[in-house]
Amino acid sequence: MSPLADLLSSLLDAIPFEAGGGDAGVLVEVEEVGLALPIEARLERDGRFLAGAPRGQLATGFDTPLGELAFVLARGDARGDARGDE
Repeated sequence: MSPLADLLSSLLDAIPFEAGGGDAGVLVEVEEVGLALPIEARLERDGRFLAGAPRGQLATGFDTPLGELAFVLARGDARGDARGDE
């Protein structure tokens, strides 16, 4: 497990917001993506919130229940406004 901020950062880095280009003859841009992922989470004594992908697919009665991390990532400009042709 790692700090929640590190998990979110690695997820953000893994999302391709553009594909293709001039050489391919087409450019696909993603403006918004929503994710809902199962996570294992733990709050440490020092207040750090750790989270990570579940370790396995077989759940037992001894495992703590999984949480869910749900969020939407949207492209925006420096002011935080959604991109648009204004």
